Amino acid sequence: MKHLYFLMIVLISLNATAQLKDCATCATQVIDEEQISELSIDELRFLTNDLYARKGYKFKDYEISNYFNEKPWYKPVSDNSKVKLNAVEEQNVKLFQERTAILKADREKLIEALRSLKAEVQRGDSPIPKGNYNEHFSKTIAKIDIDDIHWIKNQGYYSVEVDNFKKTHQYYISIEDNEILIYWIFLEYSKKAEEEKLPKTFYENEIDSASPLQGAYIWSFTWENSQLVFKGYIPTG
Repeated sequence: MKHLYFLMIVLISLNATAQLKDCATCATQVIDEEQISELSIDELRFLTNDLYARKGYKFKDYEISNYFNEKPWYKPVSDNSKVKLNAVEEQNVKLFQERTAILKADREKLIEALRSLKAEVQRGDSPIPKGNYNEHFSKTIAKIDIDDIHWIKNQGYYSVEVDNFKKTHQYYISIEDNEILIYWIFLEYSKKAEEEKLPKTFYENEIDSASPLQGAYIWSFTWENSQLVFKGYIPTG
């Protein structure tokens, strides 16, 4: 029975639709939603560029142009007006654009939810249950610029470091798929004071920077059904 169950899992895995890696077949094959269901905005943008590159589109963007110039099949045309998409390609581009629009809308909802969370906390009306180091969370999220979160594929990230010549504080937000972590890491010494070779007596605490006293506060959230859900405080001790 166990062998049969294992075989079923393997078959399901083998039958799962592979995610589209490039647009080598986009001119002749209509791509379906399942083939791009797990791709990010960046990956969908790449597919669109890849499709146009295979038609000879000449890119103005330096990095994109360099990337495709290294492909042996890429033959840029002198005039982009000569690039014409067939019906299949137009349908595929439309699919990519529609899926991208959905992902961008969901991302903006997440960003707006994070903005609202920050505003609530700063008003003193934190939705996080008491006993989760709320006072530290308030200080942490105040340091995070929600509108400056940068994205690579399905990962969002922002960090800022504050060094007051006595201590070093690092504030982060990390987003991966639907998991969000907000955290504050502190070092009981100043990186800047060490770089400037200031005397140890300048430090608030005389601690060897090779093994400094440090700690962290981490709060976990998930993005579920367009709602930001607090999952809990993650102990680090």
